[in-house]
Amino acid sequence: MVEDIQDIINRHPLIQESLIPVLQEVQDKFGYVPVEVVPRLAESLNVSPSQIQGVITFYSQFHTSPRGRNLVKVCRGTACHVRGARGVLRVIQKRLDLEDGQTSDDYSFSLETVA
Repeated sequence: MVEDIQDIINRHPLIQESLIPVLQEVQDKFGYVPVEVVPRLAESLNVSPSQIQGVITFYSQFHTSPRGRNLVKVCRGTACHVRGARGVLRVIQKRLDLEDGQTSDDYSFSLETVA
């Protein structure tokens, strides 16, 4: 993993503005941003680990744990709620035995709700 991270870092200027593109590449490579790579990224891009965590948690595109091969998203917005999204979510949760934000033990499915 260290070599992969270094290859990604080497493809970008070593400045703070490279943080999001670097995180995107890391996530593309691993499917998530492993927490253990944050110190290396922080050192290379001259940002604090807390800044990196802030970016990861601010943008919904970034994840810090592996996700399932199949991502099941259920709308919870107002229009979806009116049309019965809560019932759909309950059926999916029961069928997959997952709660919102969870991934199955075999990494087959991840369940998340979206607005």
